[in-house]
Amino acid sequence: MRARLARIRAGGQILPVLETPAFDPSLADPKDRFESPPANAELAEVGLAPEAWLLCGASEAVSWAWPYLARGPGTPGPVVLARYDGSSDAAPVADLAAFAAHPGSHVAAPRDAAATQATIDAILSQPAPTYARIPTDPGPARSEARFQWGTAPVLREGSDLTLIGVGPVLTEVEALADRLQGVGVSARVLDGASVKPLDAVGVLRAARETGAILTAEQHNVVSGYGAAVAAVTALGYPVPVRRLGVPDLPAAALGGPAVSAARLDEEAWELLKARGKVQ
Repeated sequence: MRARLARIRAGGQILPVLETPAFDPSLADPKDRFESPPANAELAEVGLAPEAWLLCGASEAVSWAWPYLARGPGTPGPVVLARYDGSSDAAPVADLAAFAAHPGSHVAAPRDAAATQATIDAILSQPAPTYARIPTDPGPARSEARFQWGTAPVLREGSDLTLIGVGPVLTEVEALADRLQGVGVSARVLDGASVKPLDAVGVLRAARETGAILTAEQHNVVSGYGAAVAAVTALGYPVPVRRLGVPDLPAAALGGPAVSAARLDEEAWELLKARGKVQ
């Protein structure tokens, strides 16, 4: 059997987990790969319960775990934890939008191991069907273990523009803020780990107080976090918004990483020019 019902401890509770044999819940080895997903018959065979936690790869999540989240708001679970290695094939770069489309669902993309544990704790506190994209290689804890649904924590205050990072690219966003500070630009930094519900209040406050927003994510820009930010600001407080992520092109046409230091610098300076902060 390629799938089995197991148990893991998270947030002080024992949780039922449906896992593929290659999935390592400890996230200890970033080189772990995933086998093909189990067939629906195998899922029934192992007795998938409504409250089950499904552990899989991001591609598997979109291809076979997606239907299991469609249980409606207020229904316990399941929870899908998907490991993502940063690749740009079609399924993973659409995963956040795909699961956000479920009515009443919650979607998260924590940046590192500490944030992942904080996200799991938050998942345990609410009954909504949930999808969390967790990094394959979480690396050292670079953030405080903070996570709250519908909140984008302010990691750094600033007044010239706002930078929002989703998942591990938040580290690159903070590095951008350092570079901007070195030339006299004050950048506010928000953690966009709570993809749905979005922190509309925090986003609109940032729009009013900084006048421009740059989002960065490993996701298709057409339907990702940046698109949601653009929609919120368009209705509530229109400001220039630039969305850095995976362009709506075949993976083979990208020719390089979707989010890089050079791309971040370019997008930030374009926003600053639009605001008249630089020439």
